[in-house]
Amino acid sequence: MQVRDIFIKHDARRERWRVQPMGWLATALAAILIASLTSGVWRMLAGPQLQVTPTVQPTTVRVERDDTGLRPTATSVVRGCPKDPALWTLVPYDLPGAGNTGPLYAIDPPCVVEQVERAFARCTDLKAERGRHWLDVDEEQCYSTAGFTTLLGGEPVPALAPGWSAYGRCVETEKEDGQPVTSADLHFVFYTISEDKRVADVLVVNDVHPDVRTYDCETGELIKEMPGDPTHTAVVYYPLLYEDGRWRLGYRHDVGDLVLSDGMESTGMVSLVRNAQGR
Repeated sequence: MQVRDIFIKHDARRERWRVQPMGWLATALAAILIASLTSGVWRMLAGPQLQVTPTVQPTTVRVERDDTGLRPTATSVVRGCPKDPALWTLVPYDLPGAGNTGPLYAIDPPCVVEQVERAFARCTDLKAERGRHWLDVDEEQCYSTAGFTTLLGGEPVPALAPGWSAYGRCVETEKEDGQPVTSADLHFVFYTISEDKRVADVLVVNDVHPDVRTYDCETGELIKEMPGDPTHTAVVYYPLLYEDGRWRLGYRHDVGDLVLSDGMESTGMVSLVRNAQGR
């Protein structure tokens, strides 16, 4: 018997070749070997881009609901962001061209940074939705009446009595198409936080050039109308205060300026800050 007959044998009666059991076994082993070699080649080509995500056991927390959505606390199975500032770590970072603004800090874990940005976006969208129909409950949700010192300007901001409207006015901002300015129209990014972890600044670049109309909140009377300026872009740092486990806007901005729009790269400014923070 030839070695070939172990794997494949000629059937003279039916005039055809038949694969023997050892032949099928050899075929299966060859297929497994080829698949393994192919997988290894792909891993070498992919390099560090091909990573396996480790399985992490979720933190045990309870989910409660507040006016901002789901808020994790302590029982059930959802991973939450620490609400206690003692669990936050300030991470210094360098920003080219920042000037004499003092040390700049990001936060670890990064979810706190994202919460600051979401709080700013949420209030921007609420103001766009309410406009001249801004309510006291909106004011309470978005603004803090607590006193603080601005981070960049170093200006003291006195505490305000409860129920005091941040501006005493309702504001509508509209783009050229008549639609209100929302967070999607702005370029903004977390900028820095105070060492006591109480006040954070968000850098906001507004190159939409909206028309701004100011109304008396109670009577709806138009107080002032200001057309947009297409020649300039607003670059403003807005402070948010951390109190009662949530972020609220300060009733005044920190520092800001109007910059000539010609050659202004809004997305580049925001990307520069994010990259410097390692995000």
